[in-house]
Amino acid sequence: MIPALESLELESPVSSGRCSAGDPPSFDRLARAYRWMEWLSFGPFLGLCRSNFLFHLTHCRHALVLGDGDGRFTARLLGENPSIRAHAIDGSPAMLGAMTKTCGPNASRLTTEQADLRTWHPGSCLINVDGPEKSVPQGLKPSSLLAFCGTTEVVPFQNPSLPFCGTTEVVPFQNALDESSSSQLPVYDLVVTHFFLDCLSTDEVLALARRVRPVLSPGALWVVSEFAVPKGWFGRVVAGPTVHGLYLAFGFLTGLRQRKLPDYAPALSAAGFTRMERRPRLGGLLVSELWAAEGRSLEEMPG
Repeated sequence: MIPALESLELESPVSSGRCSAGDPPSFDRLARAYRWMEWLSFGPFLGLCRSNFLFHLTHCRHALVLGDGDGRFTARLLGENPSIRAHAIDGSPAMLGAMTKTCGPNASRLTTEQADLRTWHPGSCLINVDGPEKSVPQGLKPSSLLAFCGTTEVVPFQNPSLPFCGTTEVVPFQNALDESSSSQLPVYDLVVTHFFLDCLSTDEVLALARRVRPVLSPGALWVVSEFAVPKGWFGRVVAGPTVHGLYLAFGFLTGLRQRKLPDYAPALSAAGFTRMERRPRLGGLLVSELWAAEGRSLEEMPG
């Protein structure tokens, strides 16, 4: 959140980037009812927040989608941008299954991976998607590809210049590129976190952003939607109690241990991102933000 609207429910500022211990929450039991729970509590407003910056994303080709739940935003992103491919990571296999179903025919451009995002690392796997499913580690579904695997990339056999699409094989990363390319070529040009960062502490947000940053292209975008508690009477009387109630409910239903909104803005800034735009809704209870990896200006934004 921006300093002028510093939350009444924020954690302490960014420190070392250390992550707290503990078992991850399980959202499996909410997967089938999540859409209706959202509508009953906030109507269309969470969906409106998610879609605020869709028109800025038409040029994006490779999205890293973190914690998108049942995948309604991912489905819309794939539907409105026929050139984009998405790598979606979530700790809940039921949510990932719901996401794949929601994406319908566009699921062919979707990779799903089950992982605890507090500890997930983009260079933590090596897969062969043409092999049996049991050979695919860490919950990655063999229906599509993981774009970046340490020093090895999974690439399309017929077009190795693209990070993921079509028939696949596992090849050494540097052999998949032309001679002018770096062996550390960034993969993703978009990161998406809609109502997910509130599951993390400030230090966990910082650690995640630092792990993601090296595999992003220059000027890559990061779209954030979150709850907020602005200063003033609305924050004290409405937003604060609402956020507190949500944490209690999700703590009971999923085992979520986090109880305060993270101060994610300084964390993203410390990891090398710059906020380009901010749009509040419902008096500041909800906020949508567009961030970019350092090196991009507002004048360069499409749309």
